[in-house]
Amino acid sequence: MTGFSLDRELADALAEGRQDERGERELSEQVARVLPFHATLPDPAVATLGKVRSHFGGDSGLLDWLERHPGRPRLVARLYRLIAQLDGLSGRPAVVAAVRELREQAGDPGELTGFLTPDTTSATLAGLATAIERLLGEERVMAAVRVALAAAALVRLAALQASGHDATLMSLPQRMDVTVRQIATAVDEWSEQRED
Repeated sequence: MTGFSLDRELADALAEGRQDERGERELSEQVARVLPFHATLPDPAVATLGKVRSHFGGDSGLLDWLERHPGRPRLVARLYRLIAQLDGLSGRPAVVAAVRELREQAGDPGELTGFLTPDTTSATLAGLATAIERLLGEERVMAAVRVALAAAALVRLAALQASGHDATLMSLPQRMDVTVRQIATAVDEWSEQRED
């Protein structure tokens, strides 16, 4: 990670309820840029990110806050929501089995070539989640989006197959459709901001 930091004064002002709109927007941009490095940040940045996270009551609240800021923060929030879904689905045997079957029947989706584990296991979807986060950290935002959308499409197809074995997956295809639309909207907003 180079060139990205978290401004402690902005985080302090937020936590103390004295942050103005401009400062909050700046802090949301900073958080969106450093979030992919959460596991490797230096201690001062970990403390600052922790202060912001605590202010919003944890990861879910942090993502809700990022979501309120169009552009990169909203896009990052939506990608992280998909990352959380992929991580959660990694432990669902019916989904893993359906992904395995889809890969055996149709091969790997082109957008996921090089990102999928060779064998389909409980690590496969989690590996896609990790890849999305890594691409964000490498500033390859559109590559992260492509992998995210392809992963959502794969999960959607797997859920359609797996729902016969696990009724709790019945709504998953619709949830993936919503996720895809939300990410696509955030990409459009981010692209418009970059052109301004």
